[in-house]
Amino acid sequence: DSIHKLLRSHGLPGGLLPRSVESYTLDEGNGLLEARLSAPCYATYDNGDLAFFDTVVRGNLSFGALRGCEGLAQEELFMWLPVKGILVSDPGSGVILFDIGYAHKRLSRSLFEEPPDCKPSASTSMGAVEAARWRYSPGEIFFSEMSQICSLSKVASR
Repeated sequence: DSIHKLLRSHGLPGGLLPRSVESYTLDEGNGLLEARLSAPCYATYDNGDLAFFDTVVRGNLSFGALRGCEGLAQEELFMWLPVKGILVSDPGSGVILFDIGYAHKRLSRSLFEEPPDCKPSASTSMGAVEAARWRYSPGEIFFSEMSQICSLSKVASR
């Protein structure tokens, strides 16, 4: 069975991970799920949210939750934030919660029903801003944006 079917059987939408997952392991004893991709990649969901998947994405899988996530980040307010956990607390609500460290982001579960395509780099069909996002890793974008913010604040304080 695919990892997408496994997620569904645990009360989570199958599209939380991209189509490009090559293999996975699940330790039934402790619930550790480890998904492997051939290369890091980026996926855009229908609402425009951009997610980064490392070559290994792992977390503790239980019914309705994937906690202690590693290898997964989401762009939020022009910064990349690690996704710490994913939770469907009330399946009837149609809402999924993403723990992005400082807050829980509430999104429609329907956005994650189908696995997204994942791209390793910029595409010529993208706009310049979107292409720039895809060209750099989340860490590079974060530090680049922080240096720009710091430079702007120095100019503004003069």
